[in-house]
Amino acid sequence: MTQSHVDALYARDATCQSLGISIDEVERGRAVLRMRVTKAMTNGHGMAHGGFLFLLADAAFAYACNSAGPTTVAQSAEVTFLRPAAAGDVLTAEARGRDRNGRAGLYDVTVTRHGNEVISEFLGRSVTLHRPQPVSAGLRAHRLAPAAVGSWRCQVGASLATSMSHLSATPPGRRLGTLQAFSVRGTPLGC
Repeated sequence: MTQSHVDALYARDATCQSLGISIDEVERGRAVLRMRVTKAMTNGHGMAHGGFLFLLADAAFAYACNSAGPTTVAQSAEVTFLRPAAAGDVLTAEARGRDRNGRAGLYDVTVTRHGNEVISEFLGRSVTLHRPQPVSAGLRAHRLAPAAVGSWRCQVGASLATSMSHLSATPPGRRLGTLQAFSVRGTPLGC
């Protein structure tokens, strides 16, 4: 990822900008971001709200998984909080790609204070949205895109709709098997 690509992505990143999250480094499969915890980021116990810790880790994950170029988004993520952070703490999130397989990726993100005190660990699973796809027999084009509620929809060429018109005469038990052919890792897309 070139510096101009990082700058362009950050220029559109209103969340990171509004929270004062800065980018220290971005290279292929890796990103380091920094955030100072403000009083507005603390919960009723006076410690940093876990949502802000998650957000910092997620932002580092986003820059790391987009460092290879094609648009990539989170498919799922989980976080483990190990220590509290307080207002005034400067936290660093370092994201590293663990593995990629086709459009799927795994990323580990460690959030630290003072460079070595681990605050939280985050595991992110990514999916690349835009990658040139070979045209399958009978299909003119297809593309996956996220729907507004985070589920998937399938935009299919007219030839697919025509070739699948026989589904109305197919018994329900067989339809599911047919639709599973259009899935991401076995999850039906609802075509």
